[in-house]
Amino acid sequence: MAEKSKAIDANDKLSDAEKSAAKDEAKKAADEAKESHRCSRRPIWSETLKATEGTEAVAAVNPVGKTKLKAAVDAALAEKSAAIDANDKLSDAEKSAAKDEAKKAADEAKEKPSMQPQTNLE
Repeated sequence: MAEKSKAIDANDKLSDAEKSAAKDEAKKAADEAKESHRCSRRPIWSETLKATEGTEAVAAVNPVGKTKLKAAVDAALAEKSAAIDANDKLSDAEKSAAKDEAKKAADEAKEKPSMQPQTNLE
């Protein structure tokens, strides 16, 4: 659990809130594995299996930095919009169409990770 916590802290793609949520999720997985192990009535040979299952449950927590991703997409969109505005070769209608297309692409990029479970992406 300590290693997982350090890995979460080292992930620069996560906001503080996402780091906290990921640590809570990893702790919950570890606690559930401990409780399951404690209540188990399996034979001694299953002790190793239970320990492995607990370790795998904690390792499966892989948070996604959705907050920072969205901020990066917004920053890229702002740059793109500024570049479109600065292009004197485009008419106002072309600039508007290019901005709309860039906004649509940015919205899709921001929406994509929201459709994924928090723990299945890295």
